Amino acid sequence: MNAATNIDVAVARLGQAMGMDLKLDENRACRLVFDANLVVDIEAPAVLPDTLVMTCGLSKDISPENREAVYQSLLEANFFARGTGGGVMAYDEDREELVLQRLLAINSADEHDIVNTLESLLANAESWIERLATVDSTSSDRPVDGDHFDPANMLSV
Repeated sequence: MNAATNIDVAVARLGQAMGMDLKLDENRACRLVFDANLVVDIEAPAVLPDTLVMTCGLSKDISPENREAVYQSLLEANFFARGTGGGVMAYDEDREELVLQRLLAINSADEHDIVNTLESLLANAESWIERLATVDSTSSDRPVDGDHFDPANMLSV
């Protein structure tokens, strides 16, 4: 199978697991809406063959006085994806929105990986939506115990 076919099959399997008919449109994208407020865009960009990109919006409303604390929190979470569940925080200029993205290599994924990736994206997005609503200009949302690297477990060369 070619890359487009693999992705189409993967999206169809995700839809089956959710009890719905799901497929990409002519732009190689589709949108899922959960609980009327969590929006996940699924795309198969031509620049990333064999890769499914899932994007969930987090916030459009970051006040200027909180912006630095919010961005610091997001950058800290992006460091080795330790606070994003394996995803990446980004700013979508077209939507003017902070987003959480997950990339999934389809050629090495089965239907459970696809469902798990979506579920993880949703759980992390919900958590970040709550966190972003409470970040104030004096907090930095530092990682909690167990959410950091232990230098003793790192390899020195």
